[in-house]
Amino acid sequence: MGRWRLENRGAGIGIILEGPYKIKLQYAVKLTFHATNNVVKYEALLMALRVPREVNATHVTIHSDSQLVVNQFQGKFQVKDQNLAKYDTRIKEFIAGIHLAGEEVIMLQIP
Repeated sequence: MGRWRLENRGAGIGIILEGPYKIKLQYAVKLTFHATNNVVKYEALLMALRVPREVNATHVTIHSDSQLVVNQFQGKFQVKDQNLAKYDTRIKEFIAGIHLAGEEVIMLQIP
């Protein structure tokens, strides 16, 4: 999904988009608000969903090291935190639009 780092001045997230013919695009964003570890991972997930649409990707596989986010994304874990529930709702809406466009998104957990 991406690399992240928590700092006193905000958090940074990034993703690496790998396409055909070994093309790699790197994106990074600095979050200017205080964010928990899980919020940072959800922000990275949102970015990982947005960027491929901008380059017209039709099959997206997201790799994340967050067991919580992956299992919440897959519907295996319930989202109990109200702040994360807002992210979960945004992601589900985004995924619904992706599926309507005939695109596919898979999310896998990596150690």
